Amino acid sequence: MRQLFRATLLSAVAAGAMVGAHAATDTANMTVKITVMAACSINAAAPTDVDFGSAISTATNVSSVGGVLTVNCTNGSAYNIGLDNGLNYNATTRRMKTVGSNYVSYGLFQDVGHTTAWGNTVGTDTRTGSGTGTNQTYTVYGLVPNVGGAPAGNYTDTVIATLTY
Repeated sequence: MRQLFRATLLSAVAAGAMVGAHAATDTANMTVKITVMAACSINAAAPTDVDFGSAISTATNVSSVGGVLTVNCTNGSAYNIGLDNGLNYNATTRRMKTVGSNYVSYGLFQDVGHTTAWGNTVGTDTRTGSGTGTNQTYTVYGLVPNVGGAPAGNYTDTVIATLTY
């Protein structure tokens, strides 16, 4: 029995030595990659209206409650937010319109003091920012300098906000 155990043990050791003598390894590097592209959305949340509320026909300097735009851009991505002149623009003035040809002029601004006009020319009158990867909100301030005796009615305009990145 001892001889059988010894012969089996020697065979197992010899087999292991043969496997170990013939085993080899090799390595290779494999690249794992991704290209992250900048992305921005001005539809991260629905914009809120620039609402001037109600005013009498002789009112001047009527300020809006303020509309809000929500932007979400890739972290570190530079962007510009522009506002066009609206559907009822007349050469130099944004205007809200009611039924017929009645208008009330207004302006849109980047600041509550109404000193920085908000337009649509990148590098001139747009709002700049840098993405954080989270929602960022911007208030649009409005001013009606003079209701100008406009007839009673509901006046509206549609302005398109454009996000350039």
